[in-house]
Parts: sequence; C-alpha cells; structure tokens
Amino acid sequence: MPQFAHKRYPLLAPLSLFYGMGSWIYNKLYDKGILKSYFSSIPTICVGNIAVGGTGKTPMVEALIEHFSPQYRIAVLSRGYKRSSRGMVIASKNATAKEIGDEPYQMLQKYPDTCFVLSANRKKALLYLESLPEGIRPQLILLDDGFQHRAIKPFLSIVLTAFHAPFLQDKLLPWGRLREPISSLLRTHCVVVTKCPSSLSITERKMIARKIGLFQNQPIFFSHIHYKEPYPLFSTKEGVYHHSNPLLCDTARVALLAGTADPSSFFTKAQELYSPIVAMKSLPDHYQYNKKNVALIEHFFEESKANILLTTEKDASKLVALKHELSSSLCEGIYCLPISVSFFNHKGSQFFPFVEEALQKYPQPCNTL
Repeated sequence: MPQFAHKRYPLLAPLSLFYGMGSWIYNKLYDKGILKSYFSSIPTICVGNIAVGGTGKTPMVEALIEHFSPQYRIAVLSRGYKRSSRGMVIASKNATAKEIGDEPYQMLQKYPDTCFVLSANRKKALLYLESLPEGIRPQLILLDDGFQHRAIKPFLSIVLTAFHAPFLQDKLLPWGRLREPISSLLRTHCVVVTKCPSSLSITERKMIARKIGLFQNQPIFFSHIHYKEPYPLFSTKEGVYHHSNPLLCDTARVALLAGTADPSSFFTKAQELYSPIVAMKSLPDHYQYNKKNVALIEHFFEESKANILLTTEKDASKLVALKHELSSSLCEGIYCLPISVSFFNHKGSQFFPFVEEALQKYPQPCNTL
C-alpha cells in the first residue's frame, strides 16, 4: 500500500486529542442507545468514508444507481455541500449546481429519473421519502456521505478509502485527515479500496486486506477508475464525433482543469493518454464557477496556448451553465473526461452480488418515533 503523502503539522496533535475525545463521546452515546438511530422501512445504503478528501464517493453512488436502477426506484439523500438553498430541497430537473450542490447536480444531469433530496437533517428527509405514496415512494435509498451521520442506521454501510491515501497511515483531524478513529470501522459492513492501479494483483490485494484487518464478515473490495472517451462539452453529444478523437491529433495542445478534492488521478491519467499537456490548473474542491471567475479560466486557456481544455465531469457539469459567458474558442475546445467505477472481481469477492444478497435479506424495521 502506498505511503500517505498528506502534510502533517505536529503542533496540531493536541487538538486531535480533543477532537478524538469528542468523536468518542458522540459515538458512545449512539452505541449505548442514549441517542437513537432510525432504521428505515426502505432499504438504505450508506456510502461514506472516515477521512476527508476525495475517496470517490460520487462515482460509487453513480455505480450503485447504474446497477440497481433497472430493479429499484432509487432516491439519493445528500447534504448538498455548499448549496445556496436552505432546509430540505427536492431537486427538480431545472435545479442548478448553486442551488443543490455540485455533486448532486452532476448526478442529476446523468440520472434525471432518480430522486435527489438535499437536507442537513437526514432523518427528516428519510421520513419524507417514507411518507410518499406507494407509487412514487423509493424502493432503495442511497445515503451519500452519511457514515458519521448516526441519526440514521443504514442497513448497509460502505466505507471507502483511496489506494494512494489509506486511512491506516493517517491521524485524526486536524493533525491528519481522519474524521473519526479507525475503530469506527466496526460499524461498516464492507470497505472498498478505491482508485487502485488497474494492474493491482490478487497477491497485492490480499496483502492490503490483511493490513486493514477487518472481521471475516466484513469483506474488502477493490476498484479502479475506468476512463471513457472524452467528449466535447458543447458541440456534440457524449461519445459522438464528427471526426476522430481530436485529443489524439498531432496538432492537439491540451490544458487540464480540475476543481476536485484529489485531482492527481485525473492529471496522471490525462498525461498518460494525451500528450503534450501544455498546462495544468487545479482549483479548490466544489469550486463555484460564475461570470466573474470565468475570465480566469479564459486567461489560463489563452496563456497556455492550448487548443483543447480537458476537464472533469464535476467541473463540466457547472461550466455547461456558463456557455454564453465563454468565448467561442473556449466553447469549441472544452472536453470532458468521463469516468466510472470498475471492480476487481474474483471468485468469492464480488461487490454487487454482496450488495444484492444483503438486499434480499433486508429485515422489516421496528421504530418508535
């Protein structure tokens, strides 16, 4: 497993001690039943992590939607980080990234038939979904980034950790990036090591699984990012070209733009696929594109002397709304590099069959409101 590269400041170690005490008390209140967790009448799958940063929660939620939407009516419950709206919001098809948050917005554009509910009070949102008429009530709820939100007890918890930044080598906030102690993994039903090299061998996977050291009934799965064909953001539909991939042409001069928590995998893969890369620009996660800062993107594109600007799905979903603010040369040159999650599957260790089996055994809840 790779070495953890996050820069730590030892002076923050005492603050991590206090943070850890607070986390311990919070979890004990739920463990002892002093604070109550709500178990829904609708199967609820939590996708979360125990460390801040980009572990790939959005692609994992998308993978679950892709796999289960033919069988289930799905709702996604999310806080909607950095959204401008307040309270509980049911996302409409005309919602903007500013209103509902960039990650729910990205998923809404890809899965417009999926219900997205945004609320800081996840239990309130869950009760709303349960109250819907049977014909439109979801049959499966995906709880996005809810592992620390213990007011809801999911029937299945999936904890993610990135291959290049494993939680085993980390410390609690603010010294490190852990949201809670590693002992909290006792609550999860499985762990997925994300963003693995596609060449990761079975032997290497077994070594990593031993280091994580979960119980026998807590399987560990491994996934890698599958990069699809890039598509022009404005000129044609995804996967449809009037000519061969322009990023592979001899005249292509590609600049990279990413506003994600961890752009390293995007930058690395783009450099591997497309050369020459003439410039790279990293923006803060959840970057809010608007009329004012579009000029910065234009300046970056012009100064790099690029003729193609390759960006992530997360950024592309927000730039689409600013088409009329962009120059014609930039509009013609923006391409998106879409991704999906692919699992390493071998006999006895298959992710989707594991989730399907859990769904088949889903118990009826017993709640007191």
